[in-house]
Amino acid sequence: MNHLKCKIGSVNSDQEFDFECYSNTEPIEIGDYFLFFFAGSAEVGKCESESEKLEINPHCRQPKKGIIDLTHTFWQHCFKIKTTDFDFSLL
Repeated sequence: MNHLKCKIGSVNSDQEFDFECYSNTEPIEIGDYFLFFFAGSAEVGKCESESEKLEINPHCRQPKKGIIDLTHTFWQHCFKIKTTDFDFSLL
């Protein structure tokens, strides 16, 4: 379990939110909210399709051999949210 306190980049606020997240090996299902980090900023997303589900679950994806697989590396820092004080209506 990860306990994180961070600002959300897409929300125009200096407020920090508390997140309790599962480890990044916990499967993310359609309808689940997740926390991810991109370019030094924290963001919140909601898994809304089967293709998105396959992309954001790093344990389901095998890195592509012989090339730099940025997508696989990117999603290694994606966490299913267990509890938070973040207002999802801000998304």
